[in-house]
Amino acid sequence: MVFLFNRREKTMHAYLLVSFTPTDPEQLRQYAAAVPATLSPFGGEMLAKGAIEALHGEPRFTMQALIGFADKADAGAWYASAAYQAIIPLRDAGMDSQFTLLG
Repeated sequence: MVFLFNRREKTMHAYLLVSFTPTDPEQLRQYAAAVPATLSPFGGEMLAKGAIEALHGEPRFTMQALIGFADKADAGAWYASAAYQAIIPLRDAGMDSQFTLLG
């Protein structure tokens, strides 16, 4: 089941699901504080973030974040942007993660 959110009169059609387990809380805090500024130029919006509750199967990660974009092109441009690429070392130091794009 896919849920579409209409926020700020912009329908999200692509979603980035970030599955992660924290490994260094301070590095993760710095990364999380830096992400929103990298999203805004691409219309990205954090829709949900928190600990997961597995309803079926064994999860590999303990937390997830859901980021919405207008389309896959915006999501890909955000991920490839210099601003986001600059904070990847914080991400990798702060968490074990997997990024999945759908939409």
